[in-house]
Parts: sequence; C-alpha cells; structure tokens
Amino acid sequence: MKLIVAYCVLLIAQADACTNLLITPGAHAEGTSTISYMADSGGMFAALGYYPPTNETMRQTYDWDSGTYLGQIPGAKHETYNVVGNTNEHGLTIGETTFGGNSTLAGGPGLLSYGSVIWVTLQRAKTAQEAITVMDELMQAYGYTSSGESFSIADPNEVWIMEVVGKGPKTKGSIWVAKKLPDGTVAAHANQARIRAPLVDDPSTCRYAKDVVSFAQSIGLYPVDSPVERFSFSDTFDPLGFLGARVAEARVWELFRQISNDPNFGGEYEDYILGKNLSHRMPLWITPKHKLTLNETFWLMRSQYKGTDLDMQDSTDVGSGPFNAAMRVRPLFWKFKGKQYHNERPIAIQITAWHFTAQMKKTASGSIVWFSVDDTSHSVHFPAFSKSTRISQAWADKGIQHVNDLEQSTTVSFDSAFWVFNMVANLVYSRYEHAQPIVAREIVRQEVGFIARVDAVEKEANALFASGLVAEAIERLTVFSVSAGDGLVSDWLQLWKDLFFRFRDQMTVEPPKPTGNPKDHPWPSTVEQGYPESWYGHIIASTGDRYAVPAAASAELEWDKSRVLGL
Repeated sequence: MKLIVAYCVLLIAQADACTNLLITPGAHAEGTSTISYMADSGGMFAALGYYPPTNETMRQTYDWDSGTYLGQIPGAKHETYNVVGNTNEHGLTIGETTFGGNSTLAGGPGLLSYGSVIWVTLQRAKTAQEAITVMDELMQAYGYTSSGESFSIADPNEVWIMEVVGKGPKTKGSIWVAKKLPDGTVAAHANQARIRAPLVDDPSTCRYAKDVVSFAQSIGLYPVDSPVERFSFSDTFDPLGFLGARVAEARVWELFRQISNDPNFGGEYEDYILGKNLSHRMPLWITPKHKLTLNETFWLMRSQYKGTDLDMQDSTDVGSGPFNAAMRVRPLFWKFKGKQYHNERPIAIQITAWHFTAQMKKTASGSIVWFSVDDTSHSVHFPAFSKSTRISQAWADKGIQHVNDLEQSTTVSFDSAFWVFNMVANLVYSRYEHAQPIVAREIVRQEVGFIARVDAVEKEANALFASGLVAEAIERLTVFSVSAGDGLVSDWLQLWKDLFFRFRDQMTVEPPKPTGNPKDHPWPSTVEQGYPESWYGHIIASTGDRYAVPAAASAELEWDKSRVLGL
C-alpha cells in the first residue's frame, strides 16, 4: 500500500501547497522532536499510508503527482523499516514543501520523484543524518525528476532542513544543502526556499552537495568570481518575488509571530510578508517564547491571520459572505476588468487534503503520527503509533500504487475518514459563524481525550516492552491506533448528522422541548435567523429599493397575511 503525498508547488493557475513547522526537542514541552505538516491539494483523495517491512529485491517507482510508472530500483540491503504515515519505527520523519525554483532545473531524468525519495528513505534510514545520506545517494544514483523541494527531516534527537533542486532535464542527479536546527529553536517553510546561510565545513550542523557552488557557477546562476562564503542556496536557486513573500513566506510569518520570544516579530517583518520590502528576509529559525505543547502545535496549524492586516474574516468585506467565513472561494488569484487580484493564503484553508503532527519520542513505545484529513481548522488529529502493524481501514489508502485511486476519490462513503471530514467542513462553510464554534468545541473534546488516552496506553506498552513482551506491546499500540481511528470517524459522522439537522434549509432547528404532557408530540422549533445586518446592507447597496415593502394601506390586513406566510 502506498502513502499519500501532495504536489506542493506555488502556481497562479492552481495553488497546491504545503506548510511545515519544525520543533527541536529543546523547544518542545515534552522534549520531543516534532514536525507538523499539511498538504493543500483540492483534487486529491487523502489517506494514511502504511508500509510494512519487506525484503523486496526490486522496488517499483512512480511519479507521486501523476502515478506515472518510472521504473525500478534495487531493494534495500536489509529488511525495510515499518512506516506509518511519514514516520518509521525508529522515529525518523520526513515532510516537504515544493518551492519550484528555477524552471530550467526541473524534471530531470531518472526514476525518483520527491515523493519516492521520501518514502524509500523512510524504509531504509534510521536517523536524520542517515536519511540525508540516503536521499543524496538515491538521487545521484537513480536521478531526481521533480522541481525544487524543502524537506523537513527529524529523528528523536535532531531536526534538519534540506533543500534540493534538480540539474535540469538532461542531467541526472541533484544539488542540495542541509542545515541542522540548533536545539531550542523552531523553523518553518511554506513553498519558498529559505536556506541563505553560508556553507560551513561542519557536517554535524551543515551538509551540502560537493558541487553545489560549482554547478550554480557553471550554468550562470552564481558569478565565478564571487566568494563561496557569500553563496546563498535560496537566492541562487529560488529568487524571492512578491508571491514568494505574500503567499508563501507569510505562512511562516504567521507561525513565527505567534511563538517568537521577540514580541515585536510580527510588526518587524510585516513589510516583508506584504511584499513591500523583499530584502527584509526572516531568519531561518527562531527561539520560541516558551516550550510548545502538542496542543499548541495542532492549533498553530489552524491559524488564519487573526487580528492582522491579512485576516479575511471581516464582516465589512463582502468576500466573507453573509456568515463571516474565514475562507474565500477559490481560485486564489482572480481578475476583474483586466486587473489581477489575490486572496490571502492562511494556513487553515478548505483545500487541504491531509495533515499530521509527528512526535519523535525516545521511549520504547516510540513515535506517534497524529493524523487527519481535510481542512485543519475543522478536523481532529487521531494518534497512530509508528510501530503499528496495521491501520484503521477508515483511513487507509486502498489503491495499489497511487493515492488517487479512482473508486476512493470519486465515491462518497460514510465509512471513509476523508469523505466524513469533508462533509462536516463543507456544511460549516455555508453557516460559518453558527456552525464553526460547535465543531471547534468537538475538536477540543476529541483531541484532549486522545492525548489523555495516549499517555495511558504508552505506560501500558512501555511496561510490556520492559518485561520483554515486545510483540504484545506492539499489538497493544496497534489495537489502540486502529480503535482511535475507527471511533473518530464514527463520532464525526454523527456530528455531521447533528449539524445537518440543526442547520437544514437555511434555518436553525432545535429539538422539541418536553411539554410535561406525555400525550403531546411537539415538533422541533425552527428559527429563521436571517442574515446579519451588515449583509442586508450589502444587499440594499446593490439592489436599491427592489425589495422594499411599500407603506401599507391597512396595517392589520398586512399583519394577518404575514402571519399566514410565516414571515
């Protein structure tokens, strides 16, 4: 079975994009390396993937965006590692965002797209540094077919950012640089290359392709007479423009401004993310004002620029709709009378396909992938242990080679997490200010419950591991993960039913209240809540007196008729 991946490249015509938040152990309240990831792709069917250990002699490879068969590479020299989502049994986690970069370097010859590089590596490497080595060896030996990528790579001890570009359509291999985050810091990336720091001859903190500078010089991207110490990977291979700042880096700013130990961070870099001062680049990492909790991480990835100039939930703006929605109808970019406009791209948006927060733990029970699908602001992360030997079928990808399995992606199913979470979120969009608080409360209830239950099952499993009962411990973790996934989909389907009852036919419906007489059978009560006053103002501004009621000749006559009509 294959894991899912989104093609995260920033385009005007179609903005499929990703965002990663990277937290080092010293910056996390539980002392765990943590990566939080979301993939935006409106047409993708999303599922939790699972790779069991195997001794395959050859490994088939596919382009992870189109499902096109690319060929085969030799299998691993050892039994591969168990992989759940983007995390393997040793706690290695890899995420990504596509920055694209210089278009002449995309689409190189070979057998590995960025998605294949991720999951082949997860099956073969134990640590972050080993992963970087394996990724480099794979790309140089078998070719890299994608455009520019930023990879988040972490194990229980270290967190790295690795940025990669190909060598063009005729040259096999890749060019890359990787930087280790200092412990106690937090980083992020969102479709713009961010590594600008000079290359340092210290492989424990900085690693890079041996020809990264000479290759750039050979194709005219870096002057041959410029010193190596001034070389910037980001500026060379992915030069910054307005869109890189306003639509990509703004997401990084949104995360950093909330957690930075500098209370002035948001204001300091506002000119940059607004696209007014592109030379005012943000740092690659920051020190947070306090150690982040798991719950904080979940909610950071639900951010929507609240209280900033980029906040789109504005009752004075007709784009928010009558019920003050925080989202905008796509596409992201649009034209009116020949002029180009754009909506903002908050972190939480409706076209997200899937997302996770992976905690790389040092305990015997191992790492946890907190996984969910669809819009981050209207979904719940459920816990799946990376040592699990099976996953909930409600979340599984049932396709053989590519996630966009035709039956799963076109057939709505009440047994599928993807469809059930989409059903709830899409109902919220039409009645945002009424339905969203209900869903938010349920998210909190579910996630608080999961966190408490994880603590309990970890203690049980760790005790089994300590007693030498390894198989029993892994089975305990597996049963818990499967049960958590199954139960959440069942609960979320019931939530959709409750919301559908409450908000059907553009009304607000309440269950009937007992009258005290057991023979009475009252109907549910309905309230025609109408639009907010500000929205009526928009209607009148655009229609004038079209819907105005003239002064009544007989007020009593009009009142009688209004009661009959239920007005």
